[in-house]
Amino acid sequence: MTRLSDELSVELAALCEDVREEKTGKISLIGVFTGDVLVSELPAKVRVAFYFALQAAELKNYALKIRIAHDDKVIVEADANLELREEPNIQRHFANLIVPLGIMKFDKNTWLRVSLQAEKHEWVEVLKKLIFQADANSVFPNASSPPSLQ
Repeated sequence: MTRLSDELSVELAALCEDVREEKTGKISLIGVFTGDVLVSELPAKVRVAFYFALQAAELKNYALKIRIAHDDKVIVEADANLELREEPNIQRHFANLIVPLGIMKFDKNTWLRVSLQAEKHEWVEVLKKLIFQADANSVFPNASSPPSLQ
C-alpha cells in the first residue's frame, strides 16, 4: 500500500496492455507486465494501459493528478477525479482509476515512472518499470519458443 494522503492510498498499481471494465463491475487486466518490460529492439512501440486500485477513508470525491515520465522527463500530466459511491454494508471505500494510453514509444532503455498526487499533497511515485532491450533467449534460456518459431 502506498499512501497519497491521510485519506487516500494506492492498493494496486499495474502496467498492462489493456484494462477493461466488465458489465458486472469487475476489472479485467490483460497482458500484465509483472516485472520490467523486455523489448527485442529499440526504438520500440509498446501498448500500455495503467490500472490503479485506490482505497479512501471517506466517502467523497477526490481530485488527483497523474504524471507519466520516461526517466525524469514528464511526457504526460493529467487530472483525474475519483467519484466514490455509497454501497450497502461496505466499511471501506474503493475506487478504480484506469488510464488507457495506447502506444508508447521508447528510443532507449528507459525507466517508465508513474506518480500520483492527491489534492494539495506531494507527488508519490506509485509505479516504476524498466523498459530495456535484450535477447529473450539470453534472459529466459529455459523458456520454450512459440510454435511458429520452433
